[in-house]
Amino acid sequence: MKRKIEDNMNHDNTNNVNIKKRKNIKVTIISFASIITLVVIAFFVFTISGGSIKCLISGHEWKNATCTNQKTCVTCHKVEGNPLGHTWDDATCTTPKTCRTCKEVQGFELGHTVFFGKCDRCNEVVLDLAPKAQTILKHYYKAKGYLDNATIFVISNDVNDYFDYLSKSVDELRSAIQLCKGYTELFEMETALHRMEDDILSALSAETFNSSLQNYKVALSDEASLIVITTEWELYLEN
Repeated sequence: MKRKIEDNMNHDNTNNVNIKKRKNIKVTIISFASIITLVVIAFFVFTISGGSIKCLISGHEWKNATCTNQKTCVTCHKVEGNPLGHTWDDATCTTPKTCRTCKEVQGFELGHTVFFGKCDRCNEVVLDLAPKAQTILKHYYKAKGYLDNATIFVISNDVNDYFDYLSKSVDELRSAIQLCKGYTELFEMETALHRMEDDILSALSAETFNSSLQNYKVALSDEASLIVITTEWELYLEN
């Protein structure tokens, strides 16, 4: 009887052990399955969000944001933040509007605003016309001197010297006009000199002395428009 009781006890112990083992195995399987499930879920979420295994393990490898692009992972292309935006330098005479950071350009350069070959905007000497302008003024002032001196011979009725001085004035004007040709900056001066030349030629070709004097007075009045131009030129040359 005693032995039977012992056998029953041993059998119960064995059953308990087996039950515990099965429970442990079941717990292990559940735990392992849970881990696998979590890993799969994490991987799925990471992949959907643009990630990769490498980034999941070692972190993102970021490329800094640029003017036009966000901060970006070079591996999985995930982005963060916003583009930096351009930092523009205004257009100049020789360069278009340009981003200081990435060198992107917009539009066109402004171009020089030239007077006497020097740009009014940036002060660059594109073509130095100062020496030419000085020579033109020299010829003009000589022509003006001859024209003014002709007045003396009008008063004294010295017709020959009067016409001689008008001719000398025309010669000087033509030399000045020739120097103006081909330069946009000198066009206004060229036009004014031509007008004076035409009036003096009319005085030279007049049929009577009185008619000549009328055209001579017109030529003298042309000096008024030239005073404005020559004054502007002289101020420029002084600077």
